[in-house]
Amino acid sequence: MDIRKYFIVNSEAPKTKINPVFKNSISPDEQNKKIEIRKNKTFKVFTDGSSMNNGYKNCYGGIGVFFEDNSPYNISEKMTFKDDGKVSNNVCELTACLRAILTIKNFKDFNNLEDCIIVYTDSKYLIDSITKWSDAWQKNGWMRKNRSGKMAPVKNMELIKKIKAQTVISNVRFTHVKAHRKEPTGVSKDSYEYFLWYGNMMADKLANDGAKSQ
Repeated sequence: MDIRKYFIVNSEAPKTKINPVFKNSISPDEQNKKIEIRKNKTFKVFTDGSSMNNGYKNCYGGIGVFFEDNSPYNISEKMTFKDDGKVSNNVCELTACLRAILTIKNFKDFNNLEDCIIVYTDSKYLIDSITKWSDAWQKNGWMRKNRSGKMAPVKNMELIKKIKAQTVISNVRFTHVKAHRKEPTGVSKDSYEYFLWYGNMMADKLANDGAKSQ
């Protein structure tokens, strides 16, 4: 499947107009010159996290970042958690997202002021943590009520802070996709529905392969 057409979408910036007040001060030659307009770009990426024995000390996980087939920027890596020996699925989801954003921002043709990053993920926890809950957590000193009703530090706080910071300085958006769906039938492989399924499936595969790697 050729899904490259979905990954970088160009949108032309508004054309520059000459203010009539200043028009007479510009020579005809200058007025007739073509103004070079850079097209804004949207970089799209799928991310996923995988963990085995989720939340226990013998847990291990992996991260998957998928741009397109055979891309040198795809990521499939094993996750370890050195301080308490635990890896959770949410840690892997957040880590994959952060790695994807930072990878794109290192692209030579990425313009931080003009371009947009869209992260496709099946993790509602990731999206809600960044777009719904993080502002309130920050106001509360990154504390939240736990199940006992007591205030406790937000879990995975450092990863959430890092991703949130990227959304402040860059145009980063999130799109939720359904996880573990069967391959769509009756639709074109060039359709958006198939694009979402294929990208998520590949990110999931990269995450699982990473978790099982030595």
